[in-house]
Amino acid sequence: MSGRRITPAEKEEALAALYASAVLQDGELVPNYNQVARLTRIHRKTLKAWFTKRDKSRDAQYCAPIAHARNIARQRGALATVEDLRRVVELGIHHLSQASSWEDVQVHQAARALESIARSHERLVAILSDPEEDKTTSTMDRAREAVRRTGLGRLLRGDDT
Repeated sequence: MSGRRITPAEKEEALAALYASAVLQDGELVPNYNQVARLTRIHRKTLKAWFTKRDKSRDAQYCAPIAHARNIARQRGALATVEDLRRVVELGIHHLSQASSWEDVQVHQAARALESIARSHERLVAILSDPEEDKTTSTMDRAREAVRRTGLGRLLRGDDT
């Protein structure tokens, strides 16, 4: 960090990282100097001096691509969350569909497993559904109806009727 020559490309990269880490506070961009210093191995004071002396007319040039990159990152994060929830529901349903899963399982444990799947499904539906869509029937209501229809409740209780 000390005593080395910094190339113009490194300086440009550091300034871009400062913009990317910046948040708007009281109308001013405030970057995370410590984070960028660790990332670029350029001293915090040097980064602060560069950012203070920057050509502020170029702020708009950096802000639009950075906002776009942040939106892409948010979309990727949301997609990963949806995919994780879908996988949880899929694995839960697969596990519940196996008869061996229910051997020596108490009813309250099975009910908790069903509730967990229903909650994950409800979150998934809430994320993916159309806000205009009618949501009068909850996922739990649909799960209870499915349990009643399939006779899963009788199976869990051990009723052989």
